[in-house]
Amino acid sequence: MMRLLFVLLLLANLALAAYWYNGVHRQNAVTASPQLHAEQIHLLSAAEVASALAAASAVSPVAATPAAQPVAVCMQWDGLSARSADLARAQLQSAGVGGAIDVQSLAPSDAKHWVYMPPQGSRANAEKKIHELEALGVTEYHLEAGEGKWQWAISLGVFSNEERAQKFLEELRQKGVRSARMGPRDAAITSVTLRFNVPDDSWVDKLVSIRQQFAGSNLRAVECK
Repeated sequence: MMRLLFVLLLLANLALAAYWYNGVHRQNAVTASPQLHAEQIHLLSAAEVASALAAASAVSPVAATPAAQPVAVCMQWDGLSARSADLARAQLQSAGVGGAIDVQSLAPSDAKHWVYMPPQGSRANAEKKIHELEALGVTEYHLEAGEGKWQWAISLGVFSNEERAQKFLEELRQKGVRSARMGPRDAAITSVTLRFNVPDDSWVDKLVSIRQQFAGSNLRAVECK
C-alpha cells in the first residue's frame, strides 16, 4: 500500500514538473521571436537597392589641390633708340602687355663718367662676354646694340661722381672682371631700356616676334625687383 502511494506521488510530481517546463519554454519562445507584422514590411525596388549601396560606399571627396598660379616673368629690352623705344612700347601695349612699361635712358644728363667694356666686334662676341659677366655675378649691364662706334660695347654703370665710378670699377675687378674700363660718357649714346612684366613664359614667342622688328636690340628675362 505504501509503495503504491509513493509511486502515485512520484508520478504526480513528474507531471507537475513537465507542465511547468513546457509553460516556461513556450513563454521564452514568444519573447525571443516576436510576432512579425506583414503590413509593416516594405520590399525595396532594384533602383532603391542601387541607391542605398551607392550612398553606403560613397567617400567624402578630397579637397581639390589649388591649381598652380602662373609665375610672372620680368623682361628687359636693351639697345633701343629713343624713337624705336616709343615704337616698341606701342607694340607691347598692342600685344596686350599689361601693367607699367618702365622706360630707362642709359644715364641722366649729369652722368659724366662711364664704366664699360669696349665694343666686342659682333653680337656673338658681346653675348659671350655677357655670359662671362653673369658667371662672375654681374647682372646689371646694358648692351649697346645700336649703330655707331659704340655698337656691341657693354655698359656696366654711369656715374655723376668720378670717385664713385672708380670705386665701382675696383669692385668689378675684385669679382674678376679684367677688361672693364672707366672713361667720360659719350653724349652721343642715347640707348633706352624698357622693363616690363608678362604673366608667364607663354609670352616668350610673341615677344621674340616683336623684337625681330627692331634690329640690333636685345630682349631677355631678368630677375624681378
